[in-house]
Amino acid sequence: MSLVTLDEAKTHLRLALDDTRDDADLTGKLAAAEAIILDELNLTDAMQTITAGWTPSTLPLRAKQAILLELGELWRFRGDDADPEAPVRWTPDQAEGATSLSPAIKGLLRLLQPKVLA
Repeated sequence: MSLVTLDEAKTHLRLALDDTRDDADLTGKLAAAEAIILDELNLTDAMQTITAGWTPSTLPLRAKQAILLELGELWRFRGDDADPEAPVRWTPDQAEGATSLSPAIKGLLRLLQPKVLA
């Protein structure tokens, strides 16, 4: 089950809701965006338990926004851009061990993680 609807995805990407030409591609990218975000969140058993209970109506707004932002990156940077002047997708500083998620998405996901006291 998708946590974000196709209409929400189209609205976020500023696509016409009645234009169905790209629905199959968009649905695939939406599924990938959700998987990427859930993979990033589900690093502990506690988070896996939390995210397993999410439904479209209980999905935290921060998680929804992270999915939509990742969808936007997947939609914009398809890898088929023939323009050498086109902007490049954000890339991490590998020396710091960062993931390929943008800093904005990482910030949203950090707020969803349970707080741990040492």
